[in-house]
Amino acid sequence: MTAGRGIAASIRGVIKAARPSFGGGGATTTKRRAASCLLLLAAVSDPVVSAYEDAVGMLDENDSYWTMMAADDDDDDGGDGGGRSRNTNIRRPIRRRPYDDARPPGYSRVVVVGGGMAGLHTALALAERTRDPAVQGANPPRDDNPRHRRRWWARWPFGRTTTTTTDDRADDDDIVSPGVIVLDASRIGNGASGRAMGWIGHGYQVPHENILAASVDPPPASSPPAATSVPTLLRNAREMAHRLGLAESPPPEQYDAETANVLHELTRVAYDRVRDIVESYGIDCDWREGGVVHGSIREEGEGEGGVEGKEEDEDDGIRTLTSAQVNGIMGRPIDDVDGDGLYKGGIYDPNCGSVNPLRLTLGLADAVERWGVRIYENTKVVKVERKEEPTPRGVRVVPLVDGEGEGGGRGYGTGVGEGRYAVVTDRGHVVRCDHVVLCTGASTLSSDVSRRLSRSFLPFYTYMTATEPLRGGCPMKDGALEDELSRDGGPRDVVVVDYDDDEPRNRRPASLAVPTYGDDHLILNYWRRNGLNDGDGSNDDGRVLFGSLGDTYPLPAWLVSYRLRNALSEVYPQLRDVRFDRVWGGKLAFSPNSLPLIGRDVDFDDDDDDDHSDSGCGEIHTMGGVWYATAFAGHGIIPTAVAGSLIANAILGIPDQQQWKLFHTHFPPTSWNGYPFSRLSAGTVLSLYNAFDWLGKRGVPLPRLPDLW
Repeated sequence: MTAGRGIAASIRGVIKAARPSFGGGGATTTKRRAASCLLLLAAVSDPVVSAYEDAVGMLDENDSYWTMMAADDDDDDGGDGGGRSRNTNIRRPIRRRPYDDARPPGYSRVVVVGGGMAGLHTALALAERTRDPAVQGANPPRDDNPRHRRRWWARWPFGRTTTTTTDDRADDDDIVSPGVIVLDASRIGNGASGRAMGWIGHGYQVPHENILAASVDPPPASSPPAATSVPTLLRNAREMAHRLGLAESPPPEQYDAETANVLHELTRVAYDRVRDIVESYGIDCDWREGGVVHGSIREEGEGEGGVEGKEEDEDDGIRTLTSAQVNGIMGRPIDDVDGDGLYKGGIYDPNCGSVNPLRLTLGLADAVERWGVRIYENTKVVKVERKEEPTPRGVRVVPLVDGEGEGGGRGYGTGVGEGRYAVVTDRGHVVRCDHVVLCTGASTLSSDVSRRLSRSFLPFYTYMTATEPLRGGCPMKDGALEDELSRDGGPRDVVVVDYDDDEPRNRRPASLAVPTYGDDHLILNYWRRNGLNDGDGSNDDGRVLFGSLGDTYPLPAWLVSYRLRNALSEVYPQLRDVRFDRVWGGKLAFSPNSLPLIGRDVDFDDDDDDDHSDSGCGEIHTMGGVWYATAFAGHGIIPTAVAGSLIANAILGIPDQQQWKLFHTHFPPTSWNGYPFSRLSAGTVLSLYNAFDWLGKRGVPLPRLPDLW
């Protein structure tokens, strides 16, 4: 804290010294102005701001509404600190593992760096897929439901068809470790995974329509924003820089419409996988599939959101909404048909839902530990390096699974490695391994860990609040969705569609619970009611969980509360004076094109490793490698499951399951994100777009800006 106050005092001193330098004239004054400008730029540069964040421990503790719920649950359980609240930073004794804060082993086949959802999904997929097919059913799924068993292993691209049994060994502590460990710099659930709103749905941060439109062969029905989008402009600039010799590598290879559709299909399958994980491992995370209502502040055809390209889809159950329907479902106090002009229309998508993200994260950690994978918390990785010499003598090298030797063992991933990589922690511990998976979040990543990733994403802060209990005063009412959908004689019933290889497999009635909500402001608003909707309403106190804001710099608490209140009262004027019981924030990682970074860090490879072909099971995992899965841009609950499965399949060398190459080839990490002024440049762009949003809502005619994605 002392260092943080010193940095803050230095910044204030720079600003104070700069004030008198902008008066008068002459060469001396000009020099002072130039020096002051340089000092101000230094004060807002990436390394200075990152040092300030580290010094003051910015957002070190998860102070979200979800931890408050965990504390209440813990009190209800007798206050022993056990169970799911073990890592929620509620300042009470927690349940200890024998290896909590212990020294990691000297060798592990795979080291996963980061204990958020991406890292846990990767570890879970590896643990499941390195089992003997004859015993894969010994752990989850734990029931006789054939739908669960079929989906668990057979759904493309997450596994293969096997014969499962229902012998329940989920609580067996003697399961052999698959040679995978997870290292987390903090506690499980302390990062963005445990602070999110908990929205779940298909797709990525970038709408599927935009990804399609930016392909080399977009379908005729696609809108044409690609030529005027920021990613396209950045690609053109990179190509020009390469031609002029200012950039070492050319822009990544462009993709076709089929690739865009495959990427979207991955999230459909992952959605089913996460649902099955929740059901089969018994994770109590308040999984609700009530859909999402998305309001648009733009007229149809304005681009950058809006309702264009989101016409009703009979197969998906998506419904286009009028302005009056949007206001009615949201419970906005608007009586006239035209409303207050905020939302011009919207859509309802029943194929979405919500969860308690902290419970889901802790549940994933419990599931991983059931397979024998160990999680080492408070263990920060500070360096990853390649070692040419084999594993030191005295370190026992084990296969990824119990097997019968290279290529002949049970299941995928057999064989013995030599520990070609060394992972160094902040305590000086060294773990030799054959694979490293970097699932780090938005915290500053040292170039000693990965030079390729250290400058590949931008940190963004987003904030949420939980209001006081509103109970009957909560604007989001049961039954409002059905009432508005049936307005003007429209169908009242909505279906949710399950897919199998992109073909509709099952249509079932949507759970018309209170949906989640959002809009298409550049810095979008997103909100939900906290109620579990158990039927009698006993678990519903009517709080509103409301999120908004997007800043590249940390903000003081008073300013966060002020801006959240303004955003909330714009949507719900009647809630202007409600009390905020919790206000919290989180830091998200955004790549320049806002798509996840999933692939292999080739900086750690030999020349002999350039091929990475999948000519047969075992080739890739025998070579070893450094992999990455990060930058989910605040839209990660489902895409992290995609990343975990793709990286697991890559490590295990499963034939015909190497879709990670699509991300690696077409959306690789950039070599430069604007450092050392990436925050300043991105923040300036956001301010410009926010200003256009503000003026547009007030009817000011403005030129169209390039789409951000």
